[in-house]
Amino acid sequence: RFGAGPHGEVWRWSTRRMTRDATRAAISTCAQNGIVLAQDLRREGITGKDILIARRAGELDRQGQGTYLLGGTTLDDVQRGHVALAMAGPDAVLTGLYAARLLRLRWVPDGGDVQVLVPADRRRRGSEGWLLVRRCGWIGELRVLPVNGLRVAPVAQVVVDACRKVTSLQDARGLVLGAVADRRCTVAEIRAILRKSAPAGTAWVRRACRDAERGATSPPEAEAADEFLGKGLPFYVNCGVLLGGVLLGVADVWLLGRGTGGELDSREWHAGAEDLDATLGRDKDFRVAGLWLEHITPVRFRADPPAFFAAVRGAADRRTALGILEPPGLTLKPRGPLLS
Repeated sequence: RFGAGPHGEVWRWSTRRMTRDATRAAISTCAQNGIVLAQDLRREGITGKDILIARRAGELDRQGQGTYLLGGTTLDDVQRGHVALAMAGPDAVLTGLYAARLLRLRWVPDGGDVQVLVPADRRRRGSEGWLLVRRCGWIGELRVLPVNGLRVAPVAQVVVDACRKVTSLQDARGLVLGAVADRRCTVAEIRAILRKSAPAGTAWVRRACRDAERGATSPPEAEAADEFLGKGLPFYVNCGVLLGGVLLGVADVWLLGRGTGGELDSREWHAGAEDLDATLGRDKDFRVAGLWLEHITPVRFRADPPAFFAAVRGAADRRTALGILEPPGLTLKPRGPLLS
């Protein structure tokens, strides 16, 4: 006969009971990565009553509809991915913020549900409070990445899905600019995903793609470009400055023809003793060459962006007033187009 299980599952109840040893053996046979599926238990002849007894004995721990964890199995971050894929079914792939952390992308914010993509023709089953299951019409085209035994979507797909779940433009910029700067994916690959996706929730990732095309490799650089745009001063973002073919350094912002640039000294790249020494050495090289770099930390910049623009422009204007010209042999190697 048939009846409802403890969480709404439809079980075939049987008067035949398996011995406890047989039940344990069947559960062990069905376990993969410490996960046991109800459908596999049924095939082994395990009844709903057997499941209840096993759960009460601590041998099974329910994770979601039709999905159990072997008793004593630690639900760590990787194990959560295995549970999510088991609940979502065959061909499912992980994406979003959880997958971005698995892939060790830069500037991934904390939190967020575990997101899973499934084929478009599949009934979306298995969603729980911590798990989001979404249909994907092009899942068959994705080049799945194996990470810790998990099926993970390509970086561009992960970035787009993660950006839908962040709470600020700064976080979206971090995901996009970090992935592109580290050559984990390209802007073209991200835009290809965006063309297939619904437009809802993609405004920030589209803007971050524009920042990357301008030459920005970090959120502070993109924010500096926002501040300098429309002020009548042509400039580059992330511009290599060379004298006589020798690279003096890369300025976060460089004013064209003014011999002046701006640098946002983040803790990530300038806090270490060696990094600080390199920063000071580069600044000295610029000054010896008759050039000027205006320095500021991202924290101070975000507190007053117009003040940083005013400082860079003021330094350039003082050079002009004193008749200081750029040295002969100065060449630029910009990462993006000239902006103004």
